Amino acid sequence: METLARTVVLALVLLTLALSEPPPARAAILAVTDCGDSGGPNQLRQVIAAASSGDTINIGACTITLTVASPMIINKSLTINGAGAQQTIIDGGGITQIFNISTGAVAISDVTLQNAFAGSVGGAAFVGSGSLTVKDSLVTHNHAKGSGGIQNQGTLTLIDSTVSGNTASSSNAGGIGSFGNTTLINTTVSGNTGPRGGIITPSRSRCW
Repeated sequence: METLARTVVLALVLLTLALSEPPPARAAILAVTDCGDSGGPNQLRQVIAAASSGDTINIGACTITLTVASPMIINKSLTINGAGAQQTIIDGGGITQIFNISTGAVAISDVTLQNAFAGSVGGAAFVGSGSLTVKDSLVTHNHAKGSGGIQNQGTLTLIDSTVSGNTASSSNAGGIGSFGNTTLINTTVSGNTGPRGGIITPSRSRCW
């Protein structure tokens, strides 16, 4: 009986501890309601900074022109959805790279990334050790010293998208400079200008 009583008490203690633990956090769906870049809490830059890994950020129909001369840093897994490439435009203002993705799995869809400038590589976006998936989007008229559109050193996937009119002034390709895993599905890369043409990819690239 004593052994049974101890077992029951232990079970009750474990159950109490389990019930006292908070439930795991659920991924949130966040909205950008301010299309500025002045530091407001509902602007894209601040929403990205405040988001947790796994969250989804929805942007309505608007043009976001970056006025801070530094890229939006992403170091977590996020999904960013626009309202359509013709309706949701993220503009680098000719002064900054748009996205710098250091780590995490990032998915961006239904946006235009345009008019960005990077003094080094990756005008619209730089992908470090993370991954970037771009779907139903347009990457256009961006400029960098190397890889005018996107510079990838991690994993890059483009689906049903267009990369055009981007330029690199000193190195790599005008559209995409990829030195990691690269997959292009039903994607157009054309009209880009750079020392090594419009796109450079490693042997482990897949295009269809």
